[in-house]
Amino acid sequence: MKIFFCKYQHSLGEVIFEYYQLFLDETKQDFEGYSVSILFNDDLFQRDFVLLRRAASQGLITIQEAESLSQIECYIFHGILLKYKDTYKEPGISEMATQEFNSLIDELSKRYLLKRP
Repeated sequence: MKIFFCKYQHSLGEVIFEYYQLFLDETKQDFEGYSVSILFNDDLFQRDFVLLRRAASQGLITIQEAESLSQIECYIFHGILLKYKDTYKEPGISEMATQEFNSLIDELSKRYLLKRP
């Protein structure tokens, strides 16, 4: 959690880059410029916004909705991390947290997309 929301958050891109360098064999992927701009960005909110801005450019949501969704999604992520910070090592907890996060994001996305004509 500290890497995303505490004093180390400004090193997120650097940490992820270092991880991929250390585990190059396991992470063999050719990243396009778009993926690199998301993956190695230090700002969690901007990482999320890059994806949502693409949806806005396709007319699926407005740019204002993209900004709002980006913030809401990051706060949901933060909330899930806080909720499970003491139990994440227990069997099945990380999977349950992932499912809960994905379910909330799916519900949120559907509500925004259902408003479209």
